Amino acid sequence: MIKFKFSFIITLFLLIIVQYFYGNQIINSLLLVFFLILVFSLLSLIFLRNYISIDLNYSEKQKFFTDENIKILLHIHNRSPFLYPNIKFSSDFFSEKTLTLMPFKKVNMELNFKVNTRGFYTSTNCFFKANDLFLISSKKLNLKNEFTLTVYPKNMQLPLNIEKLVDSSISLSSNDKNLYPSDTYSYIDKFTEGDNLKNIHWKLSAKKNNLYIKRFDTSVKNDVYIYMDMTDCLLLSDTFDNITDETLVSFSLSIIKYLLFMHKTIYLNIENLESTVFQLENDNDYNLVLSYYLEHKSLGKGNFFNNILEKELTIMENHKTIFIITYTISLKSIEILSKISANCELLIIFTLMDVPPTIKNLLSNNNIKVASIISGR
Repeated sequence: MIKFKFSFIITLFLLIIVQYFYGNQIINSLLLVFFLILVFSLLSLIFLRNYISIDLNYSEKQKFFTDENIKILLHIHNRSPFLYPNIKFSSDFFSEKTLTLMPFKKVNMELNFKVNTRGFYTSTNCFFKANDLFLISSKKLNLKNEFTLTVYPKNMQLPLNIEKLVDSSISLSSNDKNLYPSDTYSYIDKFTEGDNLKNIHWKLSAKKNNLYIKRFDTSVKNDVYIYMDMTDCLLLSDTFDNITDETLVSFSLSIIKYLLFMHKTIYLNIENLESTVFQLENDNDYNLVLSYYLEHKSLGKGNFFNNILEKELTIMENHKTIFIITYTISLKSIEILSKISANCELLIIFTLMDVPPTIKNLLSNNNIKVASIISGR
């Protein structure tokens, strides 16, 4: 649809009225000029659709990452004899761009923009608006080749301290021993049907004020278990304003790649609105996790540590190594974490926010290690 400036239409209308009642040579000449401008403007905008081609130099195989500058080239070819002094391009992804298009010329325009969240993005509102030479009319056209972008979580380098922690866990889980020694005990919260009362160590239970059960031939899994916190960020406290899950997701992918490189089998438990478990042994498994992150946002209800404890208490096998990836640790979570640590030999918690030293000390007393994702401390 062609739009004309209201001021031009009013002026032309007034000239027609004046010419009708008081026609003279000057008025006739002005009216002729205005009509010529109108015809020229109409022709230039009619040529616009069929004689201007716009192509995006873009392939859906290109990889784009969050928080990185994305560049896409726009190729424009004007095959018409008209000059377009003010062509504006606009889209959901980038701010408005303006250029001048000369007759029978090609122009390349670089579009730069940044996307802060991972996922699939389809440009549903990509168009250009062109004015005629006299800037009295304009026409808006949608681009035929609308595009879809896949924005991946950004690549993240593991801090050196975290690499050392992971290496130590790999060394531990590589131990050939698959049985608990006969003098190993761990407490249980309550009896369930089928518990063997003969295995209860009553002296130790009385001393520790907890029920302790002796483990004889309990199987110990050498794989690495990872619990990923995908709590809805809106449910976090006010101290987490403007926090997203992007860094947690990027970190989890980095640590998975590192463990796969070390030929470890990984069990990834993603605690979102629904729990999802992945067993990862190769790149194909990694790509399944990546696809999950692209398709899902964090919508968990905020009971992350309780979910882990519930799962750990129902698993018959005991894990040597458990990683937990979360936002932070509060004082009320320490008791739950100490119960989780009883089901493994090594528990490492990776947090987005720095954990206060007092909480770190309390956790270390329960043989739980804590490291910040950002600083590695």
